[in-house]
Amino acid sequence: MRKNIFLLIFILLFSSVGFSTLLSKYQKIISLSPYITEILYNLGEADSIVGVTLYCNRPSIAKNKPKIGGMINPNLEEILKISPDLIFATKEDHPRELIAKLQDLGFFVVILSESRTFKDIKTNFFKVAEVVGKLETAVSQFSDIERKLKKVDSNKLIDTFIVLADEPLITVSQESYLNDILAFAGFRNIVEQRSPRYPIYSREAFLKLNPEFILNFTNKDILNPDIFLRANPYAFLEAVIFLRENYYDVYKK
Repeated sequence: MRKNIFLLIFILLFSSVGFSTLLSKYQKIISLSPYITEILYNLGEADSIVGVTLYCNRPSIAKNKPKIGGMINPNLEEILKISPDLIFATKEDHPRELIAKLQDLGFFVVILSESRTFKDIKTNFFKVAEVVGKLETAVSQFSDIERKLKKVDSNKLIDTFIVLADEPLITVSQESYLNDILAFAGFRNIVEQRSPRYPIYSREAFLKLNPEFILNFTNKDILNPDIFLRANPYAFLEAVIFLRENYYDVYKK
């Protein structure tokens, strides 16, 4: 069980395949998405990244990069000051008006497609790699990832609830690449709705789902189990009891 959790996190963050040290053909890159920032670091582009959003905090060293504002409302003046030779954006996170404005200012903007499946993740990963001249690195890294995935994709799926944020309680619907990754790691997203992609759940709605497992994808090392309880102190849920008994064992050891 614990191995599957760590493998899932590994897949999401691409964190155990190592960083390339080859030079990029772009020397001043701005990333407008945490997802893209992680890809760039894995491709060895740390030195080329000159600007990231306020939400780009993985890997942890990304927190030290100059901040250009939020994802959908970056500070254009800061971007102009930095004068990047490449900006990465995504269709799902950035409005057309923002992309058009950046292009009107003369910036080269590469737009990644929506990430709804694991195949989409792979496509975008390779697109970034192609743009920065790291295709060989990408092939090596993704081959290693897919090899590890094949080891677990036949596991019995466990009904799972993903926590992206706890206050309010935000999870993942079926319209997300996380569902594919969950299945590879032996889990099934218990949330069956397809829209919105990242729905907000009340405690009551969560309790009705009764998941076997809870995965913490927030930035918090520790979640307060009480957020999964009704006001009635006797209204317990199997998953909550499981969380109380195993939470530290799963996330801290």
